[in-house]
Amino acid sequence: MDLLIDTHAVIWFITADSKLPLKTKKIIENSENTGFELLPITINQILINSGLENHHHDPFDRMIIAQAICENLKIVTKDDYFKNYSVSLIWNKQPVATFLAYIFSHKVPQY
Repeated sequence: MDLLIDTHAVIWFITADSKLPLKTKKIIENSENTGFELLPITINQILINSGLENHHHDPFDRMIIAQAICENLKIVTKDDYFKNYSVSLIWNKQPVATFLAYIFSHKVPQY
């Protein structure tokens, strides 16, 4: 799986920070991934970036979005602004449905 990892996720991965969800960490560690490499910025990526809707004003994040679109990469990020663009995102938090199923499967104390 080809991933484009946002800066905060790289830092949290390298420093073993608990802010990086365990499932996301395992996806990054997957043996199919060949390691980290820098992705150069190309003219095509700049052109895609210039055509993006202005949902997000951070120029570096917009470049990550453009690179993911151009290179067909999945983005590893916690940034909610990325959801406004047509990109594949990876950030595995426990889904709300799973959390609600847990709550409803346990007895709630009666007072």
